[in-house]
Amino acid sequence: MQQFNRGGAGLTTLWRVSKPSELTSDVQDNDAIKSVRTQVSSKVTTTHTPQDEHIISPWLCTTRWHEHVGEHDIQMLRRLVKIPGRNDDNACAPGIKGAVKTYFDEALALLPLTGELVLQKLNSPDPAKDGINNTPLHRHQDPNTMAKYVVPVIALLCLLLRVPGMDEYKLPLPSRVEDSIAELGAALQEKRNASQAIHRVFTGHRASSIAFVTKGMPRIFWTDHMHWKELLYNGDKIHVDQLRAMFAGSNEKIIDIWEKKVLKGIHIHINYSHLSDSLANQDVGYSFLTDKRNTCFSNRDILGNAFMADASIKAAF
Repeated sequence: MQQFNRGGAGLTTLWRVSKPSELTSDVQDNDAIKSVRTQVSSKVTTTHTPQDEHIISPWLCTTRWHEHVGEHDIQMLRRLVKIPGRNDDNACAPGIKGAVKTYFDEALALLPLTGELVLQKLNSPDPAKDGINNTPLHRHQDPNTMAKYVVPVIALLCLLLRVPGMDEYKLPLPSRVEDSIAELGAALQEKRNASQAIHRVFTGHRASSIAFVTKGMPRIFWTDHMHWKELLYNGDKIHVDQLRAMFAGSNEKIIDIWEKKVLKGIHIHINYSHLSDSLANQDVGYSFLTDKRNTCFSNRDILGNAFMADASIKAAF
């Protein structure tokens, strides 16, 4: 007997392993292909989320949160972002509300010390696209407005602090962000000032984005100003003929992998010179492969039938 364990309780499967001489081939070729086709074609339960970016907020278009949480239990998600009350068990984030308020107050105290041009850029949603806002970032006229601004920040930090202890919900976060969240949790548990930890949780990605969009030193310098066929790339001399040879070599490798490793030497050709594709179709799962106008893809068992018809390839499976 052999055992297959996926790592969780109740997920252990035992099955009998037969010797090669005991193996039989009672399954017909057509039945095998039909079984594979049934598994591939089986419908998976999906939650349709709006794809038209005109009907969802720019913030959601950037974060894609609505796509990430679409298939999870709504009540569970609400519990994750619930802001602790005075009598709630706040073991994961003790004092989170006060820590966030302190962080915002410290940021507001820096406004008089910050240059006007920097404040203008901070108050510009997309400086590269829409230019710099002439109005610098400033305090709200109503002091109570800031109390409303901290609410979503507290909810998000509660989510980030609660997720590590859960099995039914995980967030795909970079290791740097996970380390920052752990640092924030430790600061709250030890009742230390958590402003620096909060700052690192939120600004790491923003700092990376600024670095990536900032123009750096040129990496390409053309040495041939007559025919533009030779250049320096990071100090290495490159000729256009070398690029052509590189593309040709890559093409040969791709063809070799496709014909020998994927198609197993079987010569199959499908004429797909004229494909129909509707960019306005927002149905879940739609693509040019499922478009009924592309009849060249109607028979999806061509490769399977060809493998079953070849004795040597069939034996490999």
